[in-house]
Amino acid sequence: MVRACELLGGMLGLGQVPTTALRAAAQQAPVLAEAAAVQALGGEVPVVLRRAAAGPGSGGLAEIAAAWEVAERTGASLTATVTAVSDRLTADQTLRATVEAELSAPRATGRLLAVLPVAGIALGYLMGGDPVAFLTGSAFGQACLAAGAALGCAGLIWTELLADRYGA
Repeated sequence: MVRACELLGGMLGLGQVPTTALRAAAQQAPVLAEAAAVQALGGEVPVVLRRAAAGPGSGGLAEIAAAWEVAERTGASLTATVTAVSDRLTADQTLRATVEAELSAPRATGRLLAVLPVAGIALGYLMGGDPVAFLTGSAFGQACLAAGAALGCAGLIWTELLADRYGA
């Protein structure tokens, strides 16, 4: 979607008329192919762009459709609008990538902490103990096991909820 807006905006910026720019951009950006085909047949480009905007990751097409409609009715330039949509989509994409990169460390830490009790049990065996017998053989051990499992699951769920909340 970003590439399609960049192509269309660049061609409009070079002075091409919208129909020619759309046709040329559609050759390299499949998201615009249907609109270019409809335009070649004399159909309504904004209608096709709005329909395509309903697809995942194609939200910018609705803004281009509105600008296209205004340009058809008034003769206004599409260049500034398409360039602004392209810039906004690029900024959104960069922000999403940055947030995902920033959240990868907390997510990895949460997963590591979830696996740590298993490593503790293995370490107990390596030291000559029998941690599973303790955790399953006495009431205190069972209480420790239940509390540890509940806290471990709660911590992992909490980490994922926070990452999803601030990552969306």
